[in-house]
Amino acid sequence: MKYMLLILGMLLGYGLSAQQLIEVGWDKTTYLMFDSEIESVDRGSRFLLSQRDEAGLNLLKLKAGSRDLGMTNLHVLTADGTLYDFTVTYADSPAVLTVDLRKPDQMNGRQVLMKSSYSKEDFEEIHAKLGSTKTIARSIAYQMDLLLNGIYFEEGLLFFEFSVANNTVIPFEQSRVEIKVRDKKGGKRSSNRAVSLTPVYNSFDKETVVTIDQPQSLLLVFDVFTIAEKKKLEFSFYEEHGDRQLHLAISGKKLLRADSLLISNLNQTTDGSGEF
Repeated sequence: MKYMLLILGMLLGYGLSAQQLIEVGWDKTTYLMFDSEIESVDRGSRFLLSQRDEAGLNLLKLKAGSRDLGMTNLHVLTADGTLYDFTVTYADSPAVLTVDLRKPDQMNGRQVLMKSSYSKEDFEEIHAKLGSTKTIARSIAYQMDLLLNGIYFEEGLLFFEFSVANNTVIPFEQSRVEIKVRDKKGGKRSSNRAVSLTPVYNSFDKETVVTIDQPQSLLLVFDVFTIAEKKKLEFSFYEEHGDRQLHLAISGKKLLRADSLLISNLNQTTDGSGEF
C-alpha cells in the first residue's frame, strides 16, 4: 500500500516542479528567480504578500503581511509552462532571501529577464509590418522549408523574422522552439558548452500550425547579444505530435549584419502593476 501511494503521488505530481519550502519575513523580502517570465501566482493565504518585480519579469518578491502567518502554499506558473509548488512558512530572519530556481544551462546566460520598453501589442504590430523577401539562411527537412528572412536591431533588441512552409498534407503543429549558442565544431563535449537563450518575445505557441496552403511568419525578439567566430546561433523547432524537427544555424558574422528596424510611430507602453 505504501508503494502504491508513492506511485500515485508521483503521477499526480507529473508536470509540476518538486515542492519546496520557502521562508518569508515581516521586514525582509524573499526573492524567487525563475527561468522565464511569471504568468500567474496563486497564494494560499491573504497574509502572504507577493509581487512580480517591475523590471525583472522572472523575479517574484514575497513578504509576510502578518507575523502570525501560518504555513501555507504558493503556486507560480511561468511562461515556459512550468508550474512551481511551494510550502511557505514565516520566519523572523529567513535563512535564504534569494531562491534561484533556474536550470543549470540558464545560469550561464542572462540572470534577470529585464522588461522591455515594448509591450506585447507593440511586438505584434511590428510583426505585422515586417515582410522581408530576402533569405539570410535556409533549412529544408521533412519536405518543409524554414527561412530566416531578416535580422533587425532597435533599442537594444534583436528581431529575428522567420517563415516556414509545409509541402506535405500533414499539418506541422508547433510544440516549442529552442535557441542555443553552440561551438561550431562538433564533439562529445559540444552539447555541454551550449548556452540557452530566452526571448523577450516569442510569437510561437501551440496554436501555430503550418499547413500545405498556409505558410507561417514567425518572430523572435532578444536582448541584444553577439557571439564569437567559433560559435553558432542555432534555432530548433519541434513538432507537437510527431518527430519532425527543423534546425537552422547562423554564424556571428551574419548576426553582425543586422539591419536597423525602420518602424516608427509605435506607442511605447509599460505593464506590471505588481498586484495579483
